[in-house]
Amino acid sequence: MAGLIAAAESAVTDQKELLERGYTSGAFVTGNNVNAVARGEPVVTPHGGSIAYGSRQTDPPYPMYWELGFMSAFTGKHERVETWVPNMIQNRDKYAGIFAAEVRAVDGTL
Repeated sequence: MAGLIAAAESAVTDQKELLERGYTSGAFVTGNNVNAVARGEPVVTPHGGSIAYGSRQTDPPYPMYWELGFMSAFTGKHERVETWVPNMIQNRDKYAGIFAAEVRAVDGTL
């Protein structure tokens, strides 16, 4: 469980750094997007352990609008800027390494 928490904390930190720059220019960045990034608690399933992380900002769900796309009233264009999935893909080896290092530190395995 400690490995999942450590890896998720790193993913949360990386995502917050991305969101601090804003989805486009950064001119309209608020702390709401950044502060809403959080991780859940680890759970054990029949397939192993897992942990979720995401945005708690749901009213309105601005991060979801940007990630999935929306028609902007300001630009008159369809706007979409993905950060969550590309961040996870780009850093998956880093997060796996953090997980493994934490497991080794806790119980000496791996």
